[in-house]
Amino acid sequence: MSKFAVLVAVALLCAGSLAHAAAIQDLDGMTFAGELGEEGQTEGQADTFIFENGLFESTACTPFGFSEAPYTSAAQGDDIAFNAQTASPTDGNMVWQGTVDGDEVEGTVIWTKAGQATNYWFRGEIEEESASQ
Repeated sequence: MSKFAVLVAVALLCAGSLAHAAAIQDLDGMTFAGELGEEGQTEGQADTFIFENGLFESTACTPFGFSEAPYTSAAQGDDIAFNAQTASPTDGNMVWQGTVDGDEVEGTVIWTKAGQATNYWFRGEIEEESASQ
């Protein structure tokens, strides 16, 4: 492989890493107030979705032992798609997939525990304090 090809490959890897870091940075510091509900239900319970230091947290799930967890994100046009998997020592795992579109977040969650899986939805709007950052 020529030196030029190696330099191009390194540049592409760096660009990909920077794009990923930029996507995470775009969500870090954002907090959304909203709700989390079971699939098929029109209303859910109050929840706050927090993105901070590369970690995601759902405050409605914290009392059940679900701690904050790393998230990944990627630009999708003008939106940012993200994924996270939170875990509880007693209540299983939750896989989060969502999209941030401007000041709104929405997505789905699959909660698995003890051989069962339940589908949820979530949505929210950015809190004023994090919007000004």
